[in-house]
Amino acid sequence: MKSSRCIMQIIFLFLLVSPYCAQAAKPPHIDCVYPAGGQQNTTFKAEIGGQHFYKVYAIHITGGGVKAEILEHILPETLSRIKFAQEKIKQNKTDGNQIMKMIDITKSSDKKKKAISFITWIENMDGGKISIKTTLRKKRRTLKNPNARIEEAVILRLSISADAKPGQRELRLLTSAGVSNSVIFYVGNLPEYMEKEPNDRKPDVAVLSPFPLLINGQIMPGDIDRFRIRAKKGQTLVFETKARALVPYLADAVPGWFQAVVSLLDATGKEVGYVDDYEFNPDPVLFYDVPEDGEYILEIRDSIYRGRRDFVYRITVGQLPFITSHFPLGGTVGNKVFVELFGKNLPVTCLMCNMGNEASFKDMTLKCKNGLISNPIRLDVNTLPEKYESEPNNNQQEAQSVSLPIIVNGRIQVSGDWDAFAFTGKAGQEIIAEVYARRLNSPIDSILKLTDSSGKQLQMNDDYEDKGAGLMTHHADSYLTYKLPADGTYFVRIGDIQNNGSIKHAYRLRLSQKRPDFQLRIVPSIITVASGSSAAMTVHALRKDGFDGAIKLSVADETKGLSIDNAVIADKEDKADITITASADIPQRIIFPKITGTAVIGGQEYNRYAVPADDTMQAFLYRHLVSTQKLFVLVTPAVFTLSADVMTNDKLKIRRNGVATVVVNVIRHSSNVRGIRLRLKDPPQGITMSKSGFRRNKVTSKITIKANNDVAIGLKSNLILTGITRLNKQKYIITAPAIPFEIVE
Repeated sequence: MKSSRCIMQIIFLFLLVSPYCAQAAKPPHIDCVYPAGGQQNTTFKAEIGGQHFYKVYAIHITGGGVKAEILEHILPETLSRIKFAQEKIKQNKTDGNQIMKMIDITKSSDKKKKAISFITWIENMDGGKISIKTTLRKKRRTLKNPNARIEEAVILRLSISADAKPGQRELRLLTSAGVSNSVIFYVGNLPEYMEKEPNDRKPDVAVLSPFPLLINGQIMPGDIDRFRIRAKKGQTLVFETKARALVPYLADAVPGWFQAVVSLLDATGKEVGYVDDYEFNPDPVLFYDVPEDGEYILEIRDSIYRGRRDFVYRITVGQLPFITSHFPLGGTVGNKVFVELFGKNLPVTCLMCNMGNEASFKDMTLKCKNGLISNPIRLDVNTLPEKYESEPNNNQQEAQSVSLPIIVNGRIQVSGDWDAFAFTGKAGQEIIAEVYARRLNSPIDSILKLTDSSGKQLQMNDDYEDKGAGLMTHHADSYLTYKLPADGTYFVRIGDIQNNGSIKHAYRLRLSQKRPDFQLRIVPSIITVASGSSAAMTVHALRKDGFDGAIKLSVADETKGLSIDNAVIADKEDKADITITASADIPQRIIFPKITGTAVIGGQEYNRYAVPADDTMQAFLYRHLVSTQKLFVLVTPAVFTLSADVMTNDKLKIRRNGVATVVVNVIRHSSNVRGIRLRLKDPPQGITMSKSGFRRNKVTSKITIKANNDVAIGLKSNLILTGITRLNKQKYIITAPAIPFEIVE
């Protein structure tokens, strides 16, 4: 009875401080999950590695059909998390002597063996509510191979239902400090095997059977993992590795990512297969036609023998259907297209694909009668008429005649091949030529050339950056635009700049006049907002074919209680800093809102869904908008709320080299909140704010905004105002609704 009362006291105290922790502590970060997937209709344990896992209370996995139970939280060597919890209990001035004795391991001479009481919260996401369960655990041990990025771990029990849809998911942790980043988690239909160490010497290597199956493993420093398989003559074996795909580091100047290398040895130890990548993909795929019955050894390691807990891999092994290329690479909206397939162990050589009713990229798989599923192929679904390339068309004299607008499906079939297309244009037309290939997993590194009837080159392009392809580091597709100087015949030629060619080197070439359009990306993909308050986010406009109009943003009607403030991406602007506001009556919960952008193009209204993304850096310079599957909005209780009153009716008008005044109001939800410092979050260059804030019980404050001479007249955007305070030695940052402004004469 006494123990039960202590547990309830712990729960009460942790719940009492959780709103403050949510806004003050560092957000959680997951670096890896192992295993990074599981089979349908199985239950197994998994380990998440990362940092800042203070008070984990739920797991979220997209796609449905997967349940997660938190079993254990393994702490790092430091005791900072325990000290943090102790301070919070002390600050609440509650008689927690028994509680303190239970969790106080800092004074113990044997810290690693001291038992601690823990609270485990179990996920129940129905209706956005979370149920709570308590357990007692020993939660202190030292991790093998410690690393700052993966110094903590959470042990889960995962249950995958029999009807869970196979494919890629996203897994996140929910803690009192917010929602973590996502990591990739797969649901599959093959039997799964977890590597068992030691497995680096032949006597220790287990025999895997029956085929097909999937191997889960981790590579530690200097590690080589080996597996024995028995194969029969005539089999075509496929060894498909997922390593970088599980922890998709963007290649940068620090060689810290897993570069997997796979080898196959025969019974005598002779290497009969080796691969360190697949086409332009860093994850290797090995194919092997078995010459005779016998045992073989499969090896996997890092290319330079590095290793860490996050060097996680999944290898599918067996006579698996694997598509190496397909043609064509897409089709027209509303149509069905026969797609020719090439690869290994394919039951058919042609697949009827329904293009659907939406213009986009579409992934499809080949499902076999034996239950096996192929690797996915990517198709481009478009609204333009289509045509197939017709050889010979290598030069201007043999150019294939086409009428605009058109999409041409073709191949660079041999080394040195060029495909030429002729069209009739008129003076003043703005012509677009765009290649879809690498974005559809074709190995071609395209180059485009536009020439006139005399052969004079008017325009040329090799690589064009598509900011919507966030994980792509080599933008190998080409794009050019040109305003035709006169009526006449013009020629577009496409080739491979690396002088490669094969049946795999397929492309889709769009030839048309400008088709203005846009895509949207929301950053970050995780937003924490207090009830009755606001949170900042940035919406990027990926403009296409010269579209430069305004885009109005809105939250879908079904998302009750959330609104976005002054949400317009102005003409010719590529992004807007805006705020999302939660009404005061929203309870603490998680919401997955859908935000759309609306623009008028050529007198017609276009609506585009805003894809959540995270802004990731590559090579200390380049930025990538890496898309995620869902936008998370975590609603928490508020410490205080801010609002701003603009003196003018619609927006703050600031004269260049002048100032404007804003009145800021605060409502304190805790009597302990006193001084609050105000500042602007990432204001446009040349715009500054006077030092200002609130002292003790002050509820209004005036701030002045200044624009210097370098700010362009006519600039329209939003100012994001934040308030910062310290409560019980912790920092809290709250955002006011976005303040629209315009620079005037």
